[in-house]
Amino acid sequence: MYEELKQKAMSGVKWNSLATAAATLTRLATLAVLTRLLRVSDIGLMAMIMTVISLAEAFSDAGLGHALIQRQNVPRNHLSSLFWCNVFCGTILFVMILGVSPLAAVFFKKPILCGYLRYAAFAFLITSGGQTFTTLLQKKLRFKALAVIELVGTIGYSVCAILLAWRGAGVMSMIIGHIVRSALAVVILWAIFRREWWPRFHFNIQEIKGYLGFGAFETGTRLAEYFTYNIDRIVIGRFLGDQAVGYYWLAYQLMVFPLTKINPIVTRIAFPAFSLLQHDNNAIRRGYGKMIGYLATIVFPTVAGMFVLAPEFILRVNGPEWAASIVLFRILSPLALSQALGNTTGGVMLGKGRAGLCFGLRIFGTILVVIGVGAGTVFGVNGAAVGILAAQLILFVVVLTITMRLIEMRFSEYFNTLRPALISTVMMTAIIIVVKNAIPPVHLSERLMVTIGAGVISYGIIFYFRQRQTWLELKTMLIKT
Repeated sequence: MYEELKQKAMSGVKWNSLATAAATLTRLATLAVLTRLLRVSDIGLMAMIMTVISLAEAFSDAGLGHALIQRQNVPRNHLSSLFWCNVFCGTILFVMILGVSPLAAVFFKKPILCGYLRYAAFAFLITSGGQTFTTLLQKKLRFKALAVIELVGTIGYSVCAILLAWRGAGVMSMIIGHIVRSALAVVILWAIFRREWWPRFHFNIQEIKGYLGFGAFETGTRLAEYFTYNIDRIVIGRFLGDQAVGYYWLAYQLMVFPLTKINPIVTRIAFPAFSLLQHDNNAIRRGYGKMIGYLATIVFPTVAGMFVLAPEFILRVNGPEWAASIVLFRILSPLALSQALGNTTGGVMLGKGRAGLCFGLRIFGTILVVIGVGAGTVFGVNGAAVGILAAQLILFVVVLTITMRLIEMRFSEYFNTLRPALISTVMMTAIIIVVKNAIPPVHLSERLMVTIGAGVISYGIIFYFRQRQTWLELKTMLIKT
């Protein structure tokens, strides 16, 4: 079973990696264009809108999706009941956002938010019709289909948002793009499943009761996770205003978002695979070790390179009006590392059936982040970022310690997995610093392009010679899966 799962997981890594890389590059390119077409305050308003939408998303399927993945044998009648339950949840969330939008506008001191939120709420009516299908694709490890959906949705969002922003639509350009992305995903899901399985007009509350226990913990975990990862924008937006949250949001999107996009690749694959191996710690340790090794190979050099090139990147790509984001960008770089590596623990815990443990840790993390951002905001937006970073690093150490004990993995084993990527990254960083300092600051574009090229080439060469085994595994994965 382990070898079969390994093959499926490697195939999943391949397709999710390719799609996520393409989608992330598309989104970063879109962000670069939008920051040129929109005002800082427009970006800040969208960040406020997404804090409300993200809160509702924590309740989007009542946690039943992960419960469906974790359960091994699911009757078709149960699938229909779960489908209609998702539709019902989506409708309730739509109505709730309509009701709370005036309160959100008062909280953020932005009356205009009320109307924007009511438009954004329509996405829940759309996505509820595709959630069960998405879960089934994850359960069956059909990651190629998920990759196509992710990429098509991102392209749809980009085209729509850029065209509307160019036409002067402002914040609405991003809201409509979000709705278009949701609609494209549902249409593709319906096309995939039209001959495989289609929900009947059947709903029985008794059939989903067995999923609710796991789902309740999962919903609680998502809610705690929401506050852990959104309290920064909530507090900054409330007390420092849309300009400050706009600068912070850009720095977060550029530094943390691309690397945390790796997390869905891992958790989509890890959770179903670890669920099947939940009683075999040896197999889980082997799989987990490979997983964090691959992550480190990508994450370490990316964070190091972006940290060094922060001024050149933001000033050239986003424009001089975003200069205030440079310091924030660098402060958040360790946060990108901790989240990219730390989020992998969720797949292990859920795969072991420890949803309650995940929930408890998220509550602990939320408390830490609230304390950190609350104390840091006194010193402005940079202080808030430092407070968030400190809280997240403490949380990372605690969660990692518990995960290691859960799968009986030694810390020495964990760090030995990361060491090759760390050494290669240090060598690459030294090279790009030398190259960067050799080019005069007045030549911003040349400095950025040449230094990026030097970083990519040097890391590629170092990686090939120092991590030959990992290179061969990745090559095999890309060619044979």
